[in-house]
Amino acid sequence: MYSFMTAASFMSLNLVDHHRRIAVDLGRRTGIDIRWEPGRPLAEVDLAFSCGLPLARAGDWTMLVAPVGAGPAYAGRPVYFTYFVVARDHPARRFEDLAGTGLVMNEPVSHSGFAAVLAELAFRRIDLGFFGGHRFSGGHQASVEAVAGGSGEVAAVDSLMFDALVEQQPELAGRVRVAATGAAWPAPPLAVRSSRAAELGDIIAGDIVAHQPSVPGVAHFATVDSARYSVMADNWRRVVPPGGIVSSGGTPPT
Repeated sequence: MYSFMTAASFMSLNLVDHHRRIAVDLGRRTGIDIRWEPGRPLAEVDLAFSCGLPLARAGDWTMLVAPVGAGPAYAGRPVYFTYFVVARDHPARRFEDLAGTGLVMNEPVSHSGFAAVLAELAFRRIDLGFFGGHRFSGGHQASVEAVAGGSGEVAAVDSLMFDALVEQQPELAGRVRVAATGAAWPAPPLAVRSSRAAELGDIIAGDIVAHQPSVPGVAHFATVDSARYSVMADNWRRVVPPGGIVSSGGTPPT
């Protein structure tokens, strides 16, 4: 038995139970004493299912594996996108059609739900004033629910989370649709604290790839290179202002 590891998921709520199951099964197969502790902050766990942004910004994590989405847009790559989701009957068919809409995002520390949105706007040389106001919902699923319920016009959400939601809650997913898709970014990984990586990194990654846990919307898990995730931290420094939140109508990111 290896010394124990604390583990938790910092992803959308509709994925947490799957991550807990993966951790439990991983511990059973490998003999690693994995203790699932969902209430702990990222800084206090050894093994994390997380968006790559906080891991890359912290700098003391080793990314091991990440999901490869089942849809054709993923093209067999461990990537994900920001989906711009609108109500089923909304007229928007492309990103430009979203001008003036009320935007709902996850939270100011989210990549797909915030930093990637700012990157998309910066690429287009516009800012959050493009939208007719914005607010944070606190979670990707909450953003989708806001659009489905009419309290928001467009939600910026994690594509892998949304793909899972289509399978898990078809009634909710059937009330919305994807109007536009942002750029590809490294998919949210399963990561180990770097101080434990030499001892356990290869064992964990090898077990996940060998046993390929089932997650809605995911074709398989693939090993990933931690260096690829530096693009997220670089993007954060480039487009997110020091205060962390951009006001509608502010100056374009540079």
